[in-house]
Amino acid sequence: MNKVFTKILAIFWKDILAEFRTKEIVTSVLVFALLVLVIF
Repeated sequence: MNKVFTKILAIFWKDILAEFRTKEIVTSVLVFALLVLVIF
């Protein structure tokens, strides 16, 4: 179980770093979060 979790975490971390390099998803998530806060 621990090896599976380690592999999942490595893939997740690689994906997060790739997203932060492009910064496309980050701005979309921030706009969405702001809209959710304003609506609710």
